[in-house]
Amino acid sequence: MPIGLHFHQKLEEAMEKQGSKDNIQIWCFPTPQQKMVLHQNHMLFWSAWGTGKTFLMTWKAMQLSRESEKVLFLIFTFGYFVKKETLLFLDLQKKFQQDENLRNNITIKQISFDDVEEEHVKVDKDSNLVFVTKGKNALKDLCKNFHHVMVDEYFANFEHLSQESQCEFGEAMSNKKTLWIALSNQYGNKISDDVTQIPRKLQTLCQTNFHIAKMDIPLRSPRNVFEVLKRLVVNPTSGNQVDLNEHLLKNAKLPPSLTD
Repeated sequence: MPIGLHFHQKLEEAMEKQGSKDNIQIWCFPTPQQKMVLHQNHMLFWSAWGTGKTFLMTWKAMQLSRESEKVLFLIFTFGYFVKKETLLFLDLQKKFQQDENLRNNITIKQISFDDVEEEHVKVDKDSNLVFVTKGKNALKDLCKNFHHVMVDEYFANFEHLSQESQCEFGEAMSNKKTLWIALSNQYGNKISDDVTQIPRKLQTLCQTNFHIAKMDIPLRSPRNVFEVLKRLVVNPTSGNQVDLNEHLLKNAKLPPSLTD
């Protein structure tokens, strides 16, 4: 471990190498579950935290970029609370700036979403943040020139958004050559009326027949940490009316140990 004056320099070099394009391509040895999704065009991740959703979306965006395709990578946040770039955004932004090909072909935006009727916050077209409110069509305008879209951290309880916001999302995402969506976020406190119906509702909304990626083995979290997380999940009290992430976490398998 380097110490003294060189510590921060060595640490930054190690972080850059860890997240480099070459490392992602070298170390993307997918599990059988992950391998099933790599060459799908329309994908909905039905997977708990830590199963590799963002990692695979990053790989897919880079693959399309190598084929000279333009890719839009969106990260959703609850705009009422989040006004600045998240660590996830900054991490992906750095990965997508590693060479000229990635910089030219992958556009990453953080969607600061608020389901209210108010004046649209005007931002420069080159801004990292896009403020989206109900009925303003900002999302549709952003997506219209892209055939390949990655949507990370979208709201699992989207059915409780206003009809205007649901329709705008569906129209923005329809008719894409590539559309991958990860439902890892929550808007407000309302949970889904029936968690098992989420895939069907999203397919109807986006007019897209998704391949459902059921990856239930978290590989990012140590086994003992994931055991604690599973114990913290509250058992649903009314059938399928439960938070999606808790549902997926409860039904996920424990990651393998080193001896496994």
